[in-house]
Amino acid sequence: MTQQINVINRLEWLKSPDPVAYPEAVDIMEDRVAAIHTGDKPEAVWLLEHPPLYTAGTSAAPAELVDPDRFPVFATG
Repeated sequence: MTQQINVINRLEWLKSPDPVAYPEAVDIMEDRVAAIHTGDKPEAVWLLEHPPLYTAGTSAAPAELVDPDRFPVFATG
């Protein structure tokens, strides 16, 4: 659940009191970007925490993970 804190100069501050799953957060952020692009919502700063995970950028190699089974791994763009 995301709680609105305030809007200052078309910048919205959001805070999620509970951890947000990484895939859910990505979906929410992609929707937000689309809404910003159409002018339906302002830019936002979102304060949130994810459950433990690894993110792997476009140049990441699976062999570089020291302990790949410790946490879920999410490919990022």
